[in-house]
Amino acid sequence: MKAQGGQLLQIPAAEDAKWAKALEPLAGEYKKEMTGKGYTAAEVDSWFKFIQERIDYWKAQEKAKKIPTAFQY
Repeated sequence: MKAQGGQLLQIPAAEDAKWAKALEPLAGEYKKEMTGKGYTAAEVDSWFKFIQERIDYWKAQEKAKKIPTAFQY
């Protein structure tokens, strides 16, 4: 990507927290939509939990195995 002129911008932790908070209504809307389609709130919550667990797992793997990444955690 950089070879093509792209840039990677690091977002400070405080800014990251602001984005996470700003996206909460979107997650709520998604949850409402999925419960409207017949899924339970617990099922939708478990999807979000699973995704976060996978993110945390792979971040830890990158760090433990010293895998180069564009992201700073």
